[in-house]
Amino acid sequence: MVSDTKINLSPKEKCVRVRGLLEQKLALLEEWARSGPPEGVEIPMDGAKLKRWRGPDGTFGVWADDKIHRGTGKNKDLAMRFQMARDQIEKWLNRKGRLTRAEAEVDTLRKQNDLLRVQNAECHGRIRRLERRVQEQEDTLAALKKKP
Repeated sequence: MVSDTKINLSPKEKCVRVRGLLEQKLALLEEWARSGPPEGVEIPMDGAKLKRWRGPDGTFGVWADDKIHRGTGKNKDLAMRFQMARDQIEKWLNRKGRLTRAEAEVDTLRKQNDLLRVQNAECHGRIRRLERRVQEQEDTLAALKKKP
């Protein structure tokens, strides 16, 4: 069982630790989204429950920060993955397993594709900003070289 005692870490270490905990929980939820959740297990269907959820065997760590699993900030990619997994698990539960594996896989792939499109757009934006900064630096350097 994971200890409930508070761990004294730097803010950066806490961020890394909590992201790791979130990724661990997401890996299991995504597996359940693909193959269907086991009968009788607790499934966190919102962020507040996710942060307190210890997993089916009670070994997952918890965190206190409410912002970690939100769709903004450093972990928005993980928040989107949680939403996709939760939506897929909800389909399994609502259809009581009538969703075929192929249907579940297609739906999961569509959502992953949407996530990749968002990440791709963000990367293109970063590249454009970096290119502008490089150009500004080159212009500044050229101007300095022209000065006597």
